[in-house]
Amino acid sequence: MKTNIELQKRRSVSEVISDTFTFLSMEWKYIFTQIAKYALPFYFIGILIMAFSGFYNQAGMNGAHMYQKLLARGGIASLFLGAFMMFIGTCVCLVVVNLHIKNIHHFQIGKIIKQEEISWNSIGNYVGKVLGGYILIGILVVLGFLLLIIPGIYLAIVFTLFLPIMFLTDSSIGESISMSFNYIKSHWWETFAIVFVVGIVGSIISFFTQIPYTAFIFVKGIMGSFGNVSFSFTLIVALTQILTAIGKMFALVLSSIAVALQFLSLKEMKDGDSLLNKIEQADEL
Repeated sequence: MKTNIELQKRRSVSEVISDTFTFLSMEWKYIFTQIAKYALPFYFIGILIMAFSGFYNQAGMNGAHMYQKLLARGGIASLFLGAFMMFIGTCVCLVVVNLHIKNIHHFQIGKIIKQEEISWNSIGNYVGKVLGGYILIGILVVLGFLLLIIPGIYLAIVFTLFLPIMFLTDSSIGESISMSFNYIKSHWWETFAIVFVVGIVGSIISFFTQIPYTAFIFVKGIMGSFGNVSFSFTLIVALTQILTAIGKMFALVLSSIAVALQFLSLKEMKDGDSLLNKIEQADEL
């Protein structure tokens, strides 16, 4: 943890984007080490569940062991279980990066005297809130798109502030949603520009990391037309999906840093917390 960037200060759109990449260049090693430790295993398990289930269903279950038959017979259930494990991995990834930003921010403003290490205990305190919050937000955004497309787009940008608000202000799900609307007032287009630019960069990275998986899926389809695909090849395809997951996690980290810096900029404009802290520290001296 070697960040010397002041997280909470007023920033323009270009400064938020620039500082996002600066922050990542300083903190990438710690962030991705923790993601590999806590989030990647969920992706790995989910990918293997779906790969094994698909392979044994395709193979017709000839000579399969009992546990393999049970897995394949689950069919759709196995598919959903694998997808759920990957979704949990996504939630853990978001918790890890936001916890790290929170620890640095709270250290900078004097809330804590030592930056805390991320642990299963600290992650567990937030995973349920992130999961529940995103389910609720997903429902609201979908309803917005069903009513009219524009409300859905508006809500999607508003709720990008949900996670940094929840972590950095220690707010509940309901409070974080409400505060998202309060802080984004008169700053929706700025936030949209940041999300758009960072989203493009993340999408490019995700695209390139997905190329090996797409190529192997294409080859697997050709091989499948001539007969059953071997287990070893199915495993290789599953492993290339791990690379795709890493690309998606990189995009998540990038966007999480950007929206956190944007929220802290809006918070400074609205509340002036950082300035007040500096004045108090000067008085103490």
